[in-house]
Amino acid sequence: MKKHVLIVIILLASLLMSSPADFGKWTRESTVSGSHLWKMSFAGDTAWILSRGGSFSSVYARCPGRVNFCEIAKVPGAYNALFFQNARVGFMTGDKGSITRTVDAGVTWTPQLSPVKNDLQDLVFVGKSGWAVGADNTILSTADNGKTWTEQRSGMEAKYLLNGVAFLNDKIGWVIGYRIRNSNNLAVILHTQDGGQTWKSQTEKIVGGRNFLPRDVTVNKAGWVYIVGDRGAYLMTTDEGEKWTRKDFPFGKDLDILAISFGSARVGCLVGTNAIIRMTNDAGFSWHHPVNNPVHGVVNEITDVHMLSPKLGFALVFGDFLKFTSV
Repeated sequence: MKKHVLIVIILLASLLMSSPADFGKWTRESTVSGSHLWKMSFAGDTAWILSRGGSFSSVYARCPGRVNFCEIAKVPGAYNALFFQNARVGFMTGDKGSITRTVDAGVTWTPQLSPVKNDLQDLVFVGKSGWAVGADNTILSTADNGKTWTEQRSGMEAKYLLNGVAFLNDKIGWVIGYRIRNSNNLAVILHTQDGGQTWKSQTEKIVGGRNFLPRDVTVNKAGWVYIVGDRGAYLMTTDEGEKWTRKDFPFGKDLDILAISFGSARVGCLVGTNAIIRMTNDAGFSWHHPVNNPVHGVVNEITDVHMLSPKLGFALVFGDFLKFTSV
């Protein structure tokens, strides 16, 4: 606890001494021909992209000798999440409890035995431990690099669609989700400190209300946690969820934040509908426009973002792969 408080004090002090925001540029780095580009995953600086379309899902990687992306696999089924542990081994999870694995950098995929038939929405690994979440309070875990998956108890009675998961390490993590009641989307936040053996709700600790649909959750290098969602909803906690502060962005009631990522304890980016791109260099206390946004208009939905460092990041929008650089 003392160590956590010290980290917070040091980070807050550095924020107070920081200079005004000086964000780098976003540019169109390459093109991707997928029909519905959805998620991306990195192992080092190697990137893969998941495209959803009907009864098949496509995986893209860099074309040999080119910056553009080429389709390297077409996998039967609708997949929603993609995660690579290293340059060769990766996983996808999707509808009807489907889990599939590659050991050759995404060229071929082998279905894995799943203990559920519920749709799986998100996936994350920390070392050899992994978690997948989905419909009807589904939380799956693996402790052997994805060879076997078991179901964890969420501790909830009401049924939620769990659609996001993030871990600080192999013990401490968060799951987000929602359920619909009286035409309202009621968010839920679950927290574990033992790798998912037990999950406890932090929903009652949201200051500002839980009437929103969460879309993504992430943890920065200092252990601070962020949740984004529909209608500009934005939550953050600096104390592992003892208090969640909600602050909605003034984008407009019809604009949604779809993804968020941090490249350090301070520098992060969030993206969403209508080509939303906002960046922070003070750990999420304030968000600003970058120097430029290479995409515009209501049809441009930026579905995912991944900050590899404070000076390098990537985002995904329809047929384009965007790159962020900062000097």
